[in-house]
Amino acid sequence: MKWVLIVLGGIVGLIALMALIGAFVARDHRATSTIALRQPPDRVWTVVRDLGFDVPIIVLESAPPRRLVTRIDPTARSAAHGPTSWRATVPERESA
Repeated sequence: MKWVLIVLGGIVGLIALMALIGAFVARDHRATSTIALRQPPDRVWTVVRDLGFDVPIIVLESAPPRRLVTRIDPTARSAAHGPTSWRATVPERESA
């Protein structure tokens, strides 16, 4: 019985710790990542535009083949992720 209480206390402690950390994360927090590809911009654009899964998105900005800004449609029934947005930007190729 003692082990059960220890395990339950540990689980409750972890949940409380996650809630405490979440309370300090800013509402306008944005996570970003960058990737360098050895493909021409047109080829990358084709892959980025064809997401390959059924997520209702709203295109906010499109400048082929350099920039794509989208947002998950918050009115869609399957928008469990919230209004997350992502951007794909292809910079000009640097001269070697």
